[in-house]
Amino acid sequence: DVLSITEPSPKIAVTATKIIASETRSNRVLIWNHPSSSGSAASVVVGQGAFNTRGSAAGAAGLNWPSGVWSDGTRLLVADTLNNRVLIWNTLPASNGASANLVLGQADFATTTAPAPTASSMNNPRDVYFDGTRLFVADSGNHRVMVWNGMPTSSNAPANYVIGQASLTAGSANRGGTVSELSLNFPSALLVNNGSLFVSDSRNGRVMVYTPVPGGPNAAAQAVLGQPDFMTNAVPA
Repeated sequence: DVLSITEPSPKIAVTATKIIASETRSNRVLIWNHPSSSGSAASVVVGQGAFNTRGSAAGAAGLNWPSGVWSDGTRLLVADTLNNRVLIWNTLPASNGASANLVLGQADFATTTAPAPTASSMNNPRDVYFDGTRLFVADSGNHRVMVWNGMPTSSNAPANYVIGQASLTAGSANRGGTVSELSLNFPSALLVNNGSLFVSDSRNGRVMVYTPVPGGPNAAAQAVLGQPDFMTNAVPA
């Protein structure tokens, strides 16, 4: 329906006029126009043709376990996790079931597989963020953050560089070795604020802080939260 949100907890994007939430298990994204009271009905649903359906799908209008969302009030980006892709709407959808304009992580809208890591492929992306200069995708299953120098304008555009791996074709947790200031293990959320990139490095039990925001590959974090040092990834009581 237009009111309920199912578990797991949604990720949210807020603009000057909209609140946008990913409803992961219902395979949809909800958009509210100027909600003014508790229980306000969503105005638009993306990923479904109507508010009373929840099936997963591919194509330009389908979603399968969407997680991270980002919007600047004009564009909408969604990390479509189990379709192993990110969808881009150049104009914020104003009608139910609107089709995306671009896809990243796949060669076309019909493909949903997760191949070996490349500059263009994704494996279970969980979050997406654009800071006005660079686009970041938490490519969780490849244990990396993909970075584009600008907002892509064509489908399947390759990333310019990655964080958390030594190359664009590597995809092992912690670079196939031990945890360090260079490695990631299933990054799941990210944010740029005050000149720093923050990455939730889920399976290492920590948040990585990159200052300044990395402008190229093989970037090392300058600070870590949740662990005493970069070499520790135990989760204490």
